[in-house]
Amino acid sequence: SYLIGDRVYEVGEGDLFIINQFEAHKIICLDNSPFKRYVLEIHPAFIYSSSTETTDLSRCFYTRGDNVSNKISLTADEKNKLLKLFETLRTQNEFGDDIIKNSAVLSMLVFINNLFVARCETDKFKNNIDDRLVKKAISYINSNFSENINLETIAGELYISVNQLCRIFKRL
Repeated sequence: SYLIGDRVYEVGEGDLFIINQFEAHKIICLDNSPFKRYVLEIHPAFIYSSSTETTDLSRCFYTRGDNVSNKISLTADEKNKLLKLFETLRTQNEFGDDIIKNSAVLSMLVFINNLFVARCETDKFKNNIDDRLVKKAISYINSNFSENINLETIAGELYISVNQLCRIFKRL
C-alpha cells in the first residue's frame, strides 16, 4: 500500500504515483515481498523553467483535491514507454549527456501530464481548484499590499507557475 497524505492506495504492477514535495508519503509492505520501483525527483525550478504559456508541466503535481488521485494505473505500452525513458536516464553518453537526460525528463513530464489530464482531471474539479487559487492569490495580495509583489512571488506562494497563474486570471 502507499500512504499519501490522508489517502491509502493499493499498489499494483505498473501503477504510477504523482507526488509533490509537500505531500507526505510512505510505502507500506505488510508481507515483506520484494518489489521494484523507480523514483524521479525533479526540482520545481526545472519544471517551471521548462513550462511554456500553453504547457504547464507542474499541473499534475499541484492539481489536487478530493476528486483527483495521486495514482495512475498504466497500460503495458505506457509502462514500457516510461521504462525506456528511465533507461535513458541511466545510460551514460559521452557528448550531450545533460541534454539527452533533460530531454528524457521533459518527455516524461509531458507524457505524465497527458495521462493526468486524460484520467484524473474533471472540468468541475479544475474550476474548483482555479477558484481556490484565485481566492488565495487575492488574500496574499491583500495581506502583503505594502510589499513589492510581482507575479513570480504570487505564483511561488501558490506553488504554481507564472503561466498557470496568468491563465487562471485570464479566464475570469
